[in-house]
Amino acid sequence: MPSVQLERLKPQINAVVTQYENSEMFTRSLISLLKSYSEDIDYSPSQIRAYSLIPRLNVPQVVLNQLEISLKYLARTFPSHTKSIVEKLWEQQYFELKTISLILLSNLEVQEIDFYFKKISKWVDAEIEEPIIDVVLENALSNEDIFTNKQWLTLVEKWLYSKNDRIRKIGIKAIVGLINTNAYHNLPAMSRLIEPILSKPHVSINKDLIKLIHSLIKASQPETAAFLIHLSVMYPKPEVHALIRKCLPFFDQYYSSRISNKITIK
Repeated sequence: MPSVQLERLKPQINAVVTQYENSEMFTRSLISLLKSYSEDIDYSPSQIRAYSLIPRLNVPQVVLNQLEISLKYLARTFPSHTKSIVEKLWEQQYFELKTISLILLSNLEVQEIDFYFKKISKWVDAEIEEPIIDVVLENALSNEDIFTNKQWLTLVEKWLYSKNDRIRKIGIKAIVGLINTNAYHNLPAMSRLIEPILSKPHVSINKDLIKLIHSLIKASQPETAAFLIHLSVMYPKPEVHALIRKCLPFFDQYYSSRISNKITIK
């Protein structure tokens, strides 16, 4: 396992950064740096599932953190070079390189927001692996210019109401992340967005819907209780009531009792 010494790593990163104007050279230099810190992958039963989805260099987190610090500045300062590098890195097979591509993409100046949404929409539709989806959402939800943009809600809504279960799950996960973001407080708008999918719950996504409702409850018990009572009245179907009942333990006794009393037992 290569040891990481910051006094050695920082000059190495600076050497890579000097190639930023040439996407080909930068990509080669970056790959070389990451491979020099690549660790043996743990193939124990507890880890093999995570690593089998996408090839990894298994680079120490401190290396990626230091790269991120330098690259965020470059992404904002040199947008044209950044867009070219984003494309090059995304073409690579390794998890770490796709992650760096997403870091650069999500740190472009707000003037490049259309480029961001074009790429994310295309890449998510291309059935990328779940670990990369997590990176997409993490970077989007850490940038207020992205998650407060109308295009983000439009994209999430597109995922949420896809006919593909995999895409729908991404949409639900994106909504959960948005609700959990301290900077987002518009729960009524969120309730309107998710009402159609909650009114027709499907067994294939029920666990995801429960996580979604749980996130709403953590954000506001009164508003979520009112919303679920509304659902039970507007959509008095056994599957809707069953979904609501599964979420009752997440409420305190007062709201749990209120909702239970409103649900018609078939």
